[in-house]
Amino acid sequence: MTKFKIVCDSSCDFDPSLAKQQDIAIVPFYITLDGTTYLKEGIDIQKNEFYERLIQGDLYPKTSQPSPQDYIDIFRPILESGHDIFSLTITSKFSGSFQSATIAANTLLEEFPDRKISVVDSYQVTFGQALILWETIRRRDEGYTLEKTAEDIKQMSVSSVLIFTLETLEYLKKGGRIGKGAALVGGLLGIKPILELRDGELHPRSKARGKKKAIGVVLESVLQHVGNDKDDYHFIVGHTYNTEEGDTLRKELMEKHGIEIKYPLTNAGVTIGCHLGPGGVGAAIIKKVK
Repeated sequence: MTKFKIVCDSSCDFDPSLAKQQDIAIVPFYITLDGTTYLKEGIDIQKNEFYERLIQGDLYPKTSQPSPQDYIDIFRPILESGHDIFSLTITSKFSGSFQSATIAANTLLEEFPDRKISVVDSYQVTFGQALILWETIRRRDEGYTLEKTAEDIKQMSVSSVLIFTLETLEYLKKGGRIGKGAALVGGLLGIKPILELRDGELHPRSKARGKKKAIGVVLESVLQHVGNDKDDYHFIVGHTYNTEEGDTLRKELMEKHGIEIKYPLTNAGVTIGCHLGPGGVGAAIIKKVK
């Protein structure tokens, strides 16, 4: 049985060293900080450098999806080596990365008719996507077929929920993800928004005054979502350049509420950091496949 290779776009926020360790090929998004110079995430610009520049200046960067050719350049050597491909992308509601990967797959399958490429929409971003990627890795390592892995991961992706809070909605406003009115309300009197990504789309969930209360709402929202069935879910916690509060939330879920979190704390990368800004923290959940 041919072992498949995993390809993921850089929205999954696996650092290059982690991706190498887990044998994951990363297709980078492009970032522009000045409107003209495009940088590849994880290659030309790293997370910490990006957030430091974001904090230091009035900087509202923009992202650009990988092209079909970017995917072809990574897919082709894998196919030539005799392996099939599982390709996981950011939610198609946010980006055309899924479309680029699909075009690349269809193009190359004409050239490699004996190979298989499965392109799967994660319905997620950042550590929500990372959680789904970890479950893909586990299946590959346990010897699942490409077809069974794709079946399971599609089911998990549809069930996925990412709940998080931000310092400000300004970056989402600049990126066109929310309207000016919502950003204005979010900036009043220390009000912190709590947002939810489900069905591949962003939804307002709640709000709280002050960061500590907002993180408390995130925690309660996660617990409410799983109810008495916490053992039926996989969990991960992440942040945007906010390790301390991310680590606190992770420990509280594990130590106070008995939730098993197998996967490491994840720092959101440049692609998602452009839209969320520094200081965010949250958790993602997917339902286990029985």
